[in-house]
Formats: sequence, C-alpha cells, structure tokens
Amino acid sequence: MNKTQALKNIKDCKKQMAAARKEKTYKGEWYTINSLFGNEWARWFILLGGREAGKSYAAMRWAVINKLRRPDTFKLYWFRLTDASQKKLLAGGGADFIDPDLQKKFGVKTLTKGNKICTYKETTRINKNGREVTEKTDIKEFARVMSCSTFYNDKGVGYFDASYEGEYLCVLDEMNREGCEANRFDIVYAFCNQLENVLRSTKNKVRIVCIGNTLDEA
Repeated sequence: MNKTQALKNIKDCKKQMAAARKEKTYKGEWYTINSLFGNEWARWFILLGGREAGKSYAAMRWAVINKLRRPDTFKLYWFRLTDASQKKLLAGGGADFIDPDLQKKFGVKTLTKGNKICTYKETTRINKNGREVTEKTDIKEFARVMSCSTFYNDKGVGYFDASYEGEYLCVLDEMNREGCEANRFDIVYAFCNQLENVLRSTKNKVRIVCIGNTLDEA
C-alpha cells in the first residue's frame, strides 16, 4: 500500500467515525419519557430544552398510546398559556393537535366539540339513493384543550368527576413566554387555578408535565 492510498484510507476512516458520532448525537437529542414516567411517586415533571428536541412530541406520543389502550381510565388535559394558542389547536377539527405521523401510525382521526378533541372512526354505507356515504362513528373524547389566561371562565364547569378512579395527565405546553410577548397574567397562579378546575383535590394517579424552551431559545 502506497502513501497516497494509506492517507485516503485514513481520511475515509475519519469520515465514517464522524458520521457515526453525528448519528449517535442526533438520536440522543430526542426526548423519550418512558423511563421518566416510571417514577410513579412523582407528580410534577418538567421538560426543558431547545426547540425541535421532541419534548411535546414525546408527551403527545405517550398520551396517544395510553388513551387508545385504556380510553375509560385515562384523561388528558392539554393547556396552553393563551386562548389564541388554544384556538389554534382546536381549529380545523383539531387536525394540528396530534402530530401527523402519530395520526397515521395509530390511525387517529379527530374532530372537536367545544374545547374537547374527540377521536372517531369512519364507516361507509349505501344510502337509499344508492350512493356511498361516509359516516363518523365510535366518537370518543381524547383530550380537553384549555387556556390558562382565561381560567376564570372555567370555574364552576363540571370537569371533575368524583366517581372517576383512573389516571390524569395534565400537560402545560410552551409554559414560558416569548421575549416579546406581553405579560398580562401570572402563569403560576393561572395554571394552578386550571388544575384546581379539573383535578380539585385529587393527588393519586396524577402526572403534571410542564414543557418549555431553554431561555436562550425562548
């Protein structure tokens, strides 16, 4: 082997090593919360990191899997800071609430009823005119999307079911304001009031997840 070939082999080897390190680092950037939620003694979970690290995605994926697995013993409440953000998630039948790839993977279709995101299945039948029509069936509540800034509008609403013995997942997504966003209300006070609206004094089988961006990227 001549010197030129040896140098080429070394260069190729370095490229392969760099690619392997990059792939390992890239995979490690994405959040997974399975082990985090394995701490059953904990009630509060805080996910902080840069944008596009998969924080909200990880929480949503965990919620989708559990809601589909046990629809009657798992409740999901998804909070955003403002009513404007809430309305965006509810727009278009909640089409942008669940990530598109999760919708495809788990066969989830959504519609909205007030602040509720519901899942449904589609069935087809032939009507009396001989035409094939598609109907929405098996409509089930998937989540409630709520705003912290207007918590006072939810006081006295019958969200809490005293007979319910299942699990709660409460997610506050985008919990920190943008640098240019006006400070019109106390986030902690508003969020605590919303939790009281949906949980009352419940402490068992509750997971509260706060998701935010690191300060330099907020």
